Amino acid sequence: MNYGMEDFFEKLKFDLVSYSSGPFPGAYAASKGGVLNEVKSIFERHRHRPHRRRHTVYLRLPDLSLVSKISVQIPAESAASINDVVNADFSFFVTSESSNVRRLSELYHETSPLSCSWIFRYTDASSVEESKLIPCDALVIESDICGHSFDNGSMILELSGTASPQAVQRVNQERAVAVVLQAQKMTLKYLRSNGHVDAYRALLSSLRGKLEIEIVTRLYEEFVTSGNYRKSEEIIQMPEFRQLLSQKMPEGTWKRLKMRKVSDSWPPPRGGHQIVTYNNKLYLHGGWTGNAEMGDFWEYDIDSNRWKLLSINTSEQDGPSPRCCHKLAVDNTTGIIYILGRYVDNIGQRKTRIPNDFYKYEIKSNKWTQISGDVEKEGGPPLIYDHQMVFSEKTGELLCFGGRVLQRTTRIEDFSLDDFQPQSPIRSNYGNFYKWNSRNNSWSLVSTMIVPRNSHAMTLDQAEGVLYIMGGLKSKTDLNDLIAYDLTSCTASTLHDGTGPGAPPCGLTQRAFFHQKKRQIRVLVGSAVQSSRTYKKSRNGTIDG
Repeated sequence: MNYGMEDFFEKLKFDLVSYSSGPFPGAYAASKGGVLNEVKSIFERHRHRPHRRRHTVYLRLPDLSLVSKISVQIPAESAASINDVVNADFSFFVTSESSNVRRLSELYHETSPLSCSWIFRYTDASSVEESKLIPCDALVIESDICGHSFDNGSMILELSGTASPQAVQRVNQERAVAVVLQAQKMTLKYLRSNGHVDAYRALLSSLRGKLEIEIVTRLYEEFVTSGNYRKSEEIIQMPEFRQLLSQKMPEGTWKRLKMRKVSDSWPPPRGGHQIVTYNNKLYLHGGWTGNAEMGDFWEYDIDSNRWKLLSINTSEQDGPSPRCCHKLAVDNTTGIIYILGRYVDNIGQRKTRIPNDFYKYEIKSNKWTQISGDVEKEGGPPLIYDHQMVFSEKTGELLCFGGRVLQRTTRIEDFSLDDFQPQSPIRSNYGNFYKWNSRNNSWSLVSTMIVPRNSHAMTLDQAEGVLYIMGGLKSKTDLNDLIAYDLTSCTASTLHDGTGPGAPPCGLTQRAFFHQKKRQIRVLVGSAVQSSRTYKKSRNGTIDG
């Protein structure tokens, strides 16, 4: 049932049970017991690092209520400066005698840091869905406010909603029905997916309901039960199914991160830099300012939203020289970052020999080591840029594919006639497929017919050992294919040629990530290919020629 927001704008009365500043006060938790002990255990798991000031307020409502709006205001005199509150962060938890602690994570908020006031509500629309509200008689507010000047400050709170017994009862009934319905659907899905067809149909008939939308059931019957792929394709192409897909497309939310304080360190603007993730931290190296290459190295802590400068120039710590358009790859089992390749914009510099070096950085010991001064001489790729690299934790190998060749170490006369076959990497201006074994420090060329390219996306399914390559550019051909390469069988196959309904748009400098838990490939397309281009697209990117 939906209601206008004014129906829930009744001010709610509450009692201030307790409040704290900084770490959770153990004496308070021991003395209260009951429900608030459970609240305390939740906070212990969600508590941020000790050096961040956490201000916790515990409220008790006299009656079971539906809270639809929370207003927070900090008087100006309670903060030494606007920087103390401009990055304030709030978390809300509700509970009651009959339910577990719930964190309110879907609140829409209007932030007015300049006036030190915040409004949190369930929706930004003119109505609120009653079933989303959680009946509660206790509310806990955690605030994370920069600076220590707020320790003795004050906070004005206002709760809106309804304490109507009829409304609370309706919500409890609706939530109970929703729980039963969800249990029924999970049971039906289990029976169907495990081949218990008779039990599935009997339960579905007795419930007189639907497991899912009818066209989805038809697709399951044709594709999974009957194996009728032709009929399945017809269902997928139906307008009603296409419309259903458009309604169910996953949506995410982008959030711009800002400095917590003006005095915080922050990397300067750049392009052509590289970032990898390890242990909930980001590591950034190099880039291009528009005038010069950069060699700085940064660490970003996702939990605290803080950057830390590890090195102003990694070459001064026996690391790589300033560069851009290179690649980083991380071994998550050992915490080692590998760096290979670079681009040089200055044509004059290209006439001199540019080191085709290869480095590793050990995160735990903060140590750089040069693995090789010339990768190509050791059987690896020539000096390349705009390539892609991933590290296979299962095999202990660094996989490097594609990119444009900037410079070769080996002279033409050093090759034999056998090296100049049509598919030979010696003839190409693009990097081929190479792998480096970290256990014996050896490079090898992978024999594959995948079209070499640059500005593509590449990601690895660590569990199954399958490498995915998507899109890119070769000469004047825009590639939009999706290729799977099995590391065990050493075979490549085209999963999608990049044309037809549902195909993502062509793009350059794409980035891909494999979500192991959800078994999904997520791609940031990057720069869109201009529609005015007349270059032909590759229909099948697996076979070169």
